[in-house]
Amino acid sequence: ALQHLRGNTEGSREQQNLLWKALLTTTSIMPDGLEVTPDDELEFILTPKEATPKAILTLKHPAGGSHSEPIAFKVKTTQPRRYLVRPNQGLIQPGQSEQVQILLVEKDKVSLWQAFERLGQSALDSSKDKFLVQSTRVAPEEGLKAGDYEKLSTFWTKVMSNTSAHGVFNTKLPVKLIAREDGDTSTSRSASGSAAATASTKTMPKTIATNSKDVNSMSQDQLKSELTNLRSKYDELVSFSVNLTAERDILNNTLEQTKRELNKYLQKSAADGNRSNVSGEDGGSSKGGSGKMQFIYVVAFFFWFLGSWMTHRGQTKFLSYIPGVKGFF
Repeated sequence: ALQHLRGNTEGSREQQNLLWKALLTTTSIMPDGLEVTPDDELEFILTPKEATPKAILTLKHPAGGSHSEPIAFKVKTTQPRRYLVRPNQGLIQPGQSEQVQILLVEKDKVSLWQAFERLGQSALDSSKDKFLVQSTRVAPEEGLKAGDYEKLSTFWTKVMSNTSAHGVFNTKLPVKLIAREDGDTSTSRSASGSAAATASTKTMPKTIATNSKDVNSMSQDQLKSELTNLRSKYDELVSFSVNLTAERDILNNTLEQTKRELNKYLQKSAADGNRSNVSGEDGGSSKGGSGKMQFIYVVAFFFWFLGSWMTHRGQTKFLSYIPGVKGFF
């Protein structure tokens, strides 16, 4: 492009400078993203037995070369009420990795399974759910730490306000929902890992070690099986607590929405009441005014008729004794 510009007139020198600046700027902000696994789609296996379908995202810092700075990440989804992401943001140091656990809320899992029972796999294939993994390098002067979520949120707000200046690397992952009536989830690429697969194939010990003596007397296979059992129980507790948190958030959102609708209804009712009162007062005043005028007309007509009748009969002599009226008679 520069050689083409050099062949033009002298007036194109400014265009050459602008192009050089654009190339240099692009090189300086070239994003260095995380290695995301899986990198094409997220699979969630729906079964009638498994309480919480989940997927695991592995985010790895590509250490080496110019990748000497930590990388901040943020995970977004088009269905934030359907999926729970833990953690949804963080900071990864060079050479390190982090696993992000994504759980499908039990309420949505039940509705999706019912749709599968009615329509088959085609009901799940029509899902438009997507995830977006965003990552960007963090300069040392930012002073960010992995556990400081408040500063991370502030940092991402600043980054999203000017993405071109920070160089944000985006990885889009569509969701693939698979229903299996046999409950087998071992082939899922996004399963919870080899520990969960081992837990489904090995027989757990009947007793759980309660002290160091029991642990010392166990063989290596028994220790692995014991750890797998504990990991499975831990995952169940995490899933239960996550579902409770999701239900709480849904109830809070529903409550807030109900409060807003109630306030709108009360405000509308008050406004309608004020309008009806104003119209009632206006109507009452107009009716009262017309009623008074009618009364005056009736009284005036009565006295006119009475005077005409008395004049006709010659009975108006007594009016001459009334001061101020005597001059008229």
